[in-house]
Amino acid sequence: MITRPEVSNYRSLGDDVRLDLGRFTVLVGQNGSGKSNVADVLRNGVSP
Repeated sequence: MITRPEVSNYRSLGDDVRLDLGRFTVLVGQNGSGKSNVADVLRNGVSP
């Protein structure tokens, strides 16, 4: 299970973003706030 992804300078996420994820995490925010970018990071991080 991914528990603490870190990313830097990916699209709109900026410098040194760290997320603490639990067993169930919901991404909520306004349009253009970076929710899809977080999902892309998680998807690319677990792809073979």
